Amino acid sequence: MLNLSESNQIYANSFEDTMTLLTVEDAADILMVGKNRIYELLNQGKIKGMRIGKSTWRIPKISIYQYIQTQSAL
Repeated sequence: MLNLSESNQIYANSFEDTMTLLTVEDAADILMVGKNRIYELLNQGKIKGMRIGKSTWRIPKISIYQYIQTQSAL
């Protein structure tokens, strides 16, 4: 059984992990698809991300987790 400090540490690590911003290349590596597919998913709104400037995307890691969850019905 986890004690309170271990439980808090696990929560903190998972929170930091989900708040990490990914590049398109990083997201493509995680999903094992090409960069063009990631751009398609972003433009379709299936993966949430934000533009920095005109063409640079940053994708919260939690968006990738949510996409995997919806696509796999987990």
